[in-house]
Amino acid sequence: MASVYSYYTYLAFRVLAPLKGLQLLNIIFGQHFREKYVQHNRKINFLMRLIELYKPYLFLKAVFDDMNTVKLQLAVMEGGAGADADVFYFDPNSINWEDLLHQNSYSWSR
Repeated sequence: MASVYSYYTYLAFRVLAPLKGLQLLNIIFGQHFREKYVQHNRKINFLMRLIELYKPYLFLKAVFDDMNTVKLQLAVMEGGAGADADVFYFDPNSINWEDLLHQNSYSWSR
């Protein structure tokens, strides 16, 4: 999907249209599918809120530059082992990024 518009179009046909069909069936059959409709409606509303929340990042085409961090690392390593070396040493490769993102992305839902 190339744009937010195409993403919303996809959701309209693949997610929202079947939900509207279930809503119509629910009305025709006298609320027989009420629980299923409410359950799916809640999930879709949650999905739509997540999409709105993360919309700026969905199709972000950014390049993150870490050159200042690399320069800081080199300066600290060349400067010798002083008190500043412990304070200012930062190695992004030492971070378990997958674990960090996993913990932070699910912490708000607890």
